[in-house]
Amino acid sequence: MSTRFILEPGSVSDLSLFDTSAHRAASHPWYNRYHRTGADPVSAAGFGDLQPVLWALFMTGWEIANDFVENDNHGASSLLVASASSKTAFSLAHSLAAADTGIEIVGLTSEANAELVHGFGCYDTVLTYGSLDLPAIGGPAAFVDMAGNAALATEGHPAYHDRFARAWAGFGAWASSLLEVRVEAGPAAIRTAYLDALTAGTKPTEALVLSFD
Repeated sequence: MSTRFILEPGSVSDLSLFDTSAHRAASHPWYNRYHRTGADPVSAAGFGDLQPVLWALFMTGWEIANDFVENDNHGASSLLVASASSKTAFSLAHSLAAADTGIEIVGLTSEANAELVHGFGCYDTVLTYGSLDLPAIGGPAAFVDMAGNAALATEGHPAYHDRFARAWAGFGAWASSLLEVRVEAGPAAIRTAYLDALTAGTKPTEALVLSFD
């Protein structure tokens, strides 16, 4: 974290700009684009504290859901989502449930998180890793691979981003009731949060927004 940073702007538009710095070239485009909040339809939906916590994670889950929607669920009748308590996983599950493609969304999680994940309400079925019985799933099943893909739609960024904004508005309303977002400021608060993460970890429903000031 820092109080300032230097970027080399490129692809400047009314909506966003892109950091073309050489040391950022290997990063996914999502992490190099900066949006003008006054013109951004995502920001217009509200949920400001959720954006730094969930933006990239939701976009990943939403894109995976889009892939299933656009490809007839890849012929699968069930989708097994590992690490179901993770924010990327429940972003995928919520997006796919909203699309209502008919696929059964199965969340796989640990015994300790099973009740929590069931309470999310975005999985049709919640199974623990120890209770997973593949033959009992029935029919062809898909398993989520969370690895990124650099390919982006050809539709162009403004249209793509507008679709994302509409999806974010619905997801933000749902996630704001699910997550407890704690906003804290100052070096001492940042240090405490970091040490707590090392020793105790955080619950899937907890989120921190930290700043120096």
